Amino acid sequence: MNYKTIAGLVAAIVIAGGVGIFVLNGTDEETPKDNNKEATTLNQAQQQTIPASDLRTGLNNALREHVNLGGVALRNIFTESPDANAAVAALDNNSVEVAALVGVAYGEQAEKDFLTVWRQHIDFFANYTIGARDGDQTAMDQALEDLAGYGEAASTFFEGVNPEYLPKSAVKPLLVEHRDLVIATVNLIGAGDFDAAYMKLAEAADQVGAIADALAGGIAQQMPEKFTSDVNDGGVDLRVALNNALREHVNVAGVALRNVFTDSPDASAAVAALDKNSIEVASLVGSVYGEDAEKDFLTLWRQHIDFFANYTVAAKAGDQAGMDQALEDLAGYGEAASNFFEGANPNLPKTAVKPLLVEHRDVVIETINLIGAGDFDAAYLKLGEAADQVNKIADALAGGIEKQFPEKF
Repeated sequence: MNYKTIAGLVAAIVIAGGVGIFVLNGTDEETPKDNNKEATTLNQAQQQTIPASDLRTGLNNALREHVNLGGVALRNIFTESPDANAAVAALDNNSVEVAALVGVAYGEQAEKDFLTVWRQHIDFFANYTIGARDGDQTAMDQALEDLAGYGEAASTFFEGVNPEYLPKSAVKPLLVEHRDLVIATVNLIGAGDFDAAYMKLAEAADQVGAIADALAGGIAQQMPEKFTSDVNDGGVDLRVALNNALREHVNVAGVALRNVFTDSPDASAAVAALDKNSIEVASLVGSVYGEDAEKDFLTLWRQHIDFFANYTVAAKAGDQAGMDQALEDLAGYGEAASNFFEGANPNLPKTAVKPLLVEHRDVVIETINLIGAGDFDAAYLKLGEAADQVNKIADALAGGIEKQFPEKF
């Protein structure tokens, strides 16, 4: 997708992929790639006003996806999995998206400079992973030294563009913490402790949310005329939390289903990580609608994951009857879940919620089919579509809940 497009006389910026979607005064239709138009739109985008909550949500989406895709890519490199290259390519797509957000705030040259630094730090993590896999302590030490240099370079970059609100003293410790959590994850993969590795990766995903929030807050404070309102206005905390939890659901589920299909040794660890995420999603529902609603929703949510797993197992075995039954069960889930939200919130009618759940189902099923066909490049791209689509669900839920409880959000 082109992340910067222009439609007629009204500028629109669409930042999608791992970033979520911003649409300002225009359309999100794709257009053929045109570098001149992209440059023009970037300049015009810098003159647009953007809700600061969109900036915060977009950065959270992009950076958490970076961690999740990075974890998969490093795991695949360590285990020399057949989809290692596909995972690395998906991670690089995300890198372009992260840099695009920087460009929206600071311009085309800053976007290019940041992308160079960002790609380097991913290379350094990959170098550490290869060194650890091969038992090459010298390579591991060099990678750690290079990552320390990245921390200096990236924090210097942000201090340079935003000295008042993103000083090196605030940014660098967050980058060091990120590095340490990812390195700990790689070490756990190397030790074959996949259960602990998935838990550590989840910590890294949570931690990078702190980086996203810091960057969003600093940029919004620096440019109040461009990024309107406050990053914490209204129900933005709920919106960010739902986006984070649901996007992580898709990313972890994609890994789990891939692992089930390929009989990977970390299949059970990925499933356990996915269930931990399910509890987090349900707890967000419970924070609004109470303990009974949380329990009821968790039951439904776990069932729909089981149905996707059933489809995956049947597809792997060439069992068309099993696949058909799973699709029928998933259709039933769409009915039940949309009934649940309509019953809890008149601002979330079944007519609005169910189509989103059907769309979610279809794109995940397509991902599974691509895994089954061995087309991992297309599968990772489709999983990225699924992650983008689930943000539509998150935003719909957050908007409906905020409208129902304006005094709370």
